[in-house]
Amino acid sequence: MKKFFLVMFFISLSLNVFSQNSDYFNEQGWKYYNQAEYNKALAAFKNSLNKNQYNIDSQIGLAGVYLKRGAYQDAYNLFSRVTQLEPENTDALTGAGDALLGMTDFEKALEFYTSAIGLDRNKADAHYGIAKIYYLRGRDTWAERKLDTVFKINPYHYESLLLQAEIKSEVERFDEALVYIEKAISSKREFPDAYLAYGHILLKQYFISNNMDYIEDSVEEINRSLSIYPDYPEALMLRGKISYLTDDYEGALEYFSRIGSNGEITAELAYNTGLCFERLNQVEKALEWFEKSYNLNRNDDMVRSKLENFTVLKDINFGNPVRIDFSKEYLSNAGRQMKESLVDRGIYSLRKSIYMNPLNRDARDQFTEYMRILGYDKFYIDELKKTYALYPENNLRQQLDVAVIKRRNKLYFKEGYAFDEPVRDVPKIYVADFVAKNNFPYHMEGGSIIADTMTFGLNQFGRLKGTSVKDRRIVLENMNADLFNLNDFITMLADKYGEISSEIDYIVYGDYTDTAGSIDLNAYLMDFKTGVVISRFSSSGTGRSYLNDAVLAASRKIYNAIPFRGRVLKYNDAQIIINIGSFDGVKKDDLVYLSTSEKLKGSRYGLNRKIIFRITEADTLVSQAEAVNPEDMKLIKTDDPVFPLAKRRSVMVK
Repeated sequence: MKKFFLVMFFISLSLNVFSQNSDYFNEQGWKYYNQAEYNKALAAFKNSLNKNQYNIDSQIGLAGVYLKRGAYQDAYNLFSRVTQLEPENTDALTGAGDALLGMTDFEKALEFYTSAIGLDRNKADAHYGIAKIYYLRGRDTWAERKLDTVFKINPYHYESLLLQAEIKSEVERFDEALVYIEKAISSKREFPDAYLAYGHILLKQYFISNNMDYIEDSVEEINRSLSIYPDYPEALMLRGKISYLTDDYEGALEYFSRIGSNGEITAELAYNTGLCFERLNQVEKALEWFEKSYNLNRNDDMVRSKLENFTVLKDINFGNPVRIDFSKEYLSNAGRQMKESLVDRGIYSLRKSIYMNPLNRDARDQFTEYMRILGYDKFYIDELKKTYALYPENNLRQQLDVAVIKRRNKLYFKEGYAFDEPVRDVPKIYVADFVAKNNFPYHMEGGSIIADTMTFGLNQFGRLKGTSVKDRRIVLENMNADLFNLNDFITMLADKYGEISSEIDYIVYGDYTDTAGSIDLNAYLMDFKTGVVISRFSSSGTGRSYLNDAVLAASRKIYNAIPFRGRVLKYNDAQIIINIGSFDGVKKDDLVYLSTSEKLKGSRYGLNRKIIFRITEADTLVSQAEAVNPEDMKLIKTDDPVFPLAKRRSVMVK
């Protein structure tokens, strides 16, 4: 009898389990989702789909959980499947946009959001998604206008309240930001996002004040967020970044690894992991993670530039596939850019190709030929010598012999500068790390990557003497100054590296705003010895080469703005030879001048008399000039400084 009742009990239990259909598990999934219990929600939605794989609501719910876990590709795949079954499902369209936003594919995300709004103009989540895109692209005003639309639809829209708080904190209106945070918390106390947002804002206040109390408060709020959702990827990411910021690289790796073990490995996660291994001097692991980050998002030029410089500065073998592939790609780009008459960009790409792989023969040959075409005969012969040293072939030897014979007619050879370059008086420039305008950038150490890339770019131009990327890094090595404070940086540079800093004439510094697909730079060119800013300018870049494009444009602007001078190397009764040339932008018939000790007759202020010269021949690094008034030649002395006639205005830093 007991056996009979026991059998009946299990039969009854089995019938109860099977009676829990897809809709039941779907309902449970959404209950857990709205309580921020995403692991339970994940299991419930999967059970629902096991019962009925076509349950649209459960597919959307499961995709939403993937979003929360940072598994953006999985989320996008599910949302896309729903849109194929129900093309007018606004929840699926908006969710697909959210997944693409997580993968930083802004253009495609915008298409999905726009489609959702076209079907339902009151779709607040879609309006919020567009506002987030504006914000990530640095268009805060547009973002706030879009948020106004959201608040008209739903004054308590959770994500929009947090985004509005973020925007207010960008302009240091922290009290107003806190109001939005508190409003969000009051609407959904059981959700972790608002606590994380508050932690982020506290972190911004640390960057402004350098008060460690804000770090502690930020960690407390992030931990509160993690107590609600222990696997929250964004909270783990921020907690890891704080550990990195405080030099706890092992601790940072622990937080980053928790993200990878529970969700999708994103490009940002891989990049941050690579930075930790770099700091721990584990070169092979750092290279592996930087490469992984780039492969996950090949449109991220900041990560690519980091990977490029890392392979070069860490002396990774020339035969490494990363170096070879990048070198080939730059060579291909150079050919296309030259066809489009983008000469600066083409030469830059050729230089990058050689930088990545000095053994790339085609890149060397093309670069050498362009030095000839541009009339830089000294550089042309130097490049032929470098190539011949690598490839001692007869045809190269003959090409070099012909070039050496032909240079006899060049000014620099006739004046005795074929073997020893003339002394250069162009100013030396040091590029300081840029500072993130939004305090905590999308890319950690992005300011250093920008400075390294700009240092490389400046070396393409005359009128100035840049450092190498390696030398720039040596100056920074072991410098514990607060790099968010320019004055502290300059003071430490002068005190700790007096010998180096005594050679620096100008510093380039600035701030930036970046995402995974664009960058905006604001740069300043400052006289290192006087503190006078002689030029300020901005540049931006979008697309696959956004950083290199922005940096090259900025480098050209610095070249145009830099005050430069030469000196009289030698002279005769009719002409002078000066140590600036075509590489510095000097052309035939340009005017230069020098000031004499003789006072200008009739001047109320006792101004010195200027002698004007006209350039008669410009070679690569030297030029020949004749005085406009031949009588002035008797006032010339060797080593007299010579300046271009153009004038530039300066402003004092307030």
